Amino acid sequence: MNPRILEPILEGYKLKRKIIDENQWLMGGYIFEAVSIAIGNMTKKKGQKPNNYFEEIKKPALQAINSNNGELTEEEKQRRLDLLMAGLRVKQANFELAKQQKKRQ
Repeated sequence: MNPRILEPILEGYKLKRKIIDENQWLMGGYIFEAVSIAIGNMTKKKGQKPNNYFEEIKKPALQAINSNNGELTEEEKQRRLDLLMAGLRVKQANFELAKQQKKRQ
């Protein structure tokens, strides 16, 4: 086949793989959040208020990043990605602290 015909097909395939990879990465974050909240609620003492599932997340993280109508610079994309990763690290640290506190009791 003609390389000019194959080039858009290859670009489409790369875009499809990128979308699949992003979705799988996102699902890992959502699954972590769901499991940590479920475990946290199971280990709460009687009378404590349970945590709500995804209380602070109103829409998917990548959708929030891409909600800007204009093109983002690479620096802005990296900054937003760093903020997202920092938020996930904080949630993980809180989960680990809660787990350690539970072991002490």
